[in-house]
Amino acid sequence: RRPDVPCETQEPPNLSAPGGPLSRFTDAGDRGKLPRLKSLTSRQAALRKAAQGYGKYERTVLAKRKKRFDRALQKLARDAKR
Repeated sequence: RRPDVPCETQEPPNLSAPGGPLSRFTDAGDRGKLPRLKSLTSRQAALRKAAQGYGKYERTVLAKRKKRFDRALQKLARDAKR
C-alpha cells in the first residue's frame, strides 16, 4: 500500500453513457427477460416444503442452541452471586 495511491483505481462511471432497456444492449432475444413463473400449485408446494423444513430446523437446531444459551446464562448468574 502506498499512501499516495487511492484505494479505488478503477475508472469512474460514465454518466453520459446511453441508457435504455437491457434488450437494446444484448443480441440474444431471451436475454434480459424474466424467468417464467412456475404454476401456482408448484409454488405453494415449494413454500409448504420450505415451511416444514424451517419448522424442523427450529425444533432441532434452534432448540439446542437456546438450551445451551440458557445454561450459559444460568452459569453467569450463579457466578455473579458469588
